[in-house]
Parts: sequence; structure tokens; C-alpha cells
Amino acid sequence: MERSARGLRRPAPRRLWLPALRSAVIGTCLIAGTATAQSAGSQAVQPDSDPLQCWWRTSVPMVHVGEALSVVLTCSLVDSPTLSVVADEGKLAPEAISLAPFEILDGSRAADLHTNDRRFFQFHYRLRLVSDALFGSDVSIPGTTLSYRTRSRVANGTMLDGLERTYELPPLSVRVLSLVPPGATDIRDVPPATFRDLDSASFHAQTLTTAGGALMLVGGLLAVVALAAQLVRERVKAPAETSLPDRVLLKRLTREFADIR
Repeated sequence: MERSARGLRRPAPRRLWLPALRSAVIGTCLIAGTATAQSAGSQAVQPDSDPLQCWWRTSVPMVHVGEALSVVLTCSLVDSPTLSVVADEGKLAPEAISLAPFEILDGSRAADLHTNDRRFFQFHYRLRLVSDALFGSDVSIPGTTLSYRTRSRVANGTMLDGLERTYELPPLSVRVLSLVPPGATDIRDVPPATFRDLDSASFHAQTLTTAGGALMLVGGLLAVVALAAQLVRERVKAPAETSLPDRVLLKRLTREFADIR
């Protein structure tokens, strides 16, 4: 009975130990698999570089007032099978964006370029600065706020949109020299004069010239009249009385008295 009882007691610890070992192994595998999946998911959502990058480029570093300036805005976005970035590109359209104090003449959008994990889009603008208070100063093309979302692909193939984020486009400084040079072809100038304006200006100038000549003639005539009157007054003026010595006067009187006798 003891042997049979001992034989019954020996297998009991073995049955308890094996299930515990099996449970521990399974739990370890599950934890490792969960950690691996989480790390893979985090690597898919967190790219190695910034999801969105933008930069400006100008045709020339310095401009004259009124001169057209070519500005190119290039943006790079993450675009991979597991993660992509969707930006609100409508705010960058030439008819929607504001780049004060610069005036937007026109603009266009180039075709997108793709690499292994990046997408590039580009906008081209033609700007012009018209101001008489910015000579010799640095004027900045203002930065613009661009909103975007990250879109990641999960295990079942569906795309999940992330929270909306904002990206601040950096400003770009441009040196303003002076007035537009004479050889510039694209300037804002005064309206061109018409033939009617030229005829009116010519008639006005001829009228002023004629009036000036007439006034000079009248002044000359008045001067001649004044000179002639002065000469006449000098001619009719009585001769001035002169005094004689007493000896001469007595001789003259003596001669007169002798003639009378």
C-alpha cells in the first residue's frame, strides 16, 4: 500500500510543473511578439527625418523697386508605403497665398517628383515690390503657416490619419537697392502720355511763351516812353543863373549908361 501510495504521489508534482513551464514559455513569446509589433509600428510612424520640409529660392539676391523677382518654393514630404504626409497645398497657390509687402504678379505649380520615400512639389511665383520707403533695406518674404497630416498604414491595409499639425515656412530676406534702372522691362511707371496730352502740354507751353514775350515788349515800350519824357524835361529846363564879378558888372553898366547918353 505504501508503494502504491508513493507511486500515486510521485506523478503529481510533475503534472503541476509542466503546465507552469508551458504557460511561462507562452507568456514570454506573447510579450516578445507584442514588443516587436509595437517597435515595428513605432518605426513605421516615426520616420528618420522630418515629415515635411520647405525652403525658398530667389533668382537674384537683390532687386530694384518695381523690378520683377522670381521666387521658387520647394517642399519635401514623406511618401512611403507605410507612411505618407498630406499637406494643404491650396494655401500655397498664387491666387491664395499672401507675401506682403511683395505683390504677386503671377505663378504656377510644377509637376511632382518622387523618390523612394519622398515626394517633392514646387511653386513658382513672380513678385514685385513697389515702395518709396524701402531703399537700401532688407525686406523679408514672410513665412507662411502650412498645415499637414500624417497618414500611416496599419496591418490590415487601412490608412489612419493623424492629428493636424502646422509647419512654419521660414522667411527669406531680399535686399532692395534703389529705383528701377532705365533698362528694366517690367516696372510700374506713370501712365504713358497720349497725343492729346502732348498737344495740350505743347499749347500750354506756347501760350506761356507768347504771354512772356508780350509782357517783355510792353515793358520795353514803357521804358522807351519814360526815357523820352526824361529827355524832353531836360531840354525845356531853364538855364542856370551864373554870378559875375563886380568889376565886370560895373564895366557893363558904364557902357550901357554911355550908350543911353
